[in-house]
Amino acid sequence: MPILRDVLAPSYAYWRDVRTKLAAGWLADEGVQRQVEAAVGHAIAFTTWYSLVREQDLDDAQAVELMVGMLRGIVATQSPGDPGRYIAVGSGESSQHAENTGSVQQDESDPIGPLATSG
Repeated sequence: MPILRDVLAPSYAYWRDVRTKLAAGWLADEGVQRQVEAAVGHAIAFTTWYSLVREQDLDDAQAVELMVGMLRGIVATQSPGDPGRYIAVGSGESSQHAENTGSVQQDESDPIGPLATSG
């Protein structure tokens, strides 16, 4: 339906922009960057959250950790052993991880930088 496509176009453009900006933070060569973009798009999709949280009984923090792990795996395949391979934004800073309670813990050893938590 052309009218529906026109109405939803701004929403689709917004989520494409979110995906592009989030994917840009992950250091990846050209061959891997498309996979990173696809994985980020999958991670931010409502249907992914619905599946992980509602159908697989993960909490929000566990779902986030699973998606971050997926991205780490994708990026790690391009240059194993390169400590700077994970994410450009926030490298060297402490990251934050949500516990099931929604609290935030500092983890100085995690190379991906701060993570947003739900709570």
